Amino acid sequence: MRPKLKLKPCPFCGGKAALINGCEWLSAYSAVECTRCGLRSPLFFVATSESSDASATEYWNKRVYKAKGL
Repeated sequence: MRPKLKLKPCPFCGGKAALINGCEWLSAYSAVECTRCGLRSPLFFVATSESSDASATEYWNKRVYKAKGL
C-alpha cells in the first residue's frame, strides 16, 4: 500500500494542490498542480511511481523565505 502524501496549499493563491501522474515518451511521471490557478511543479521522471510521487511532493512542499533586509 502506498503512503498518503500530504500536499501544502499553493504558495501563490492558497488553492488546493493535487498530485498528477502521466506518461510521456513511454516514461511515467509525477507532478503537483494547483487546482485553482494551475501552477505546476516540474515533471519528475523516476523508475517507480512511488518515488516520483514523493519527489514531486517534496519539491512542491518546499518553501523558501527571504530574510528581511535583503
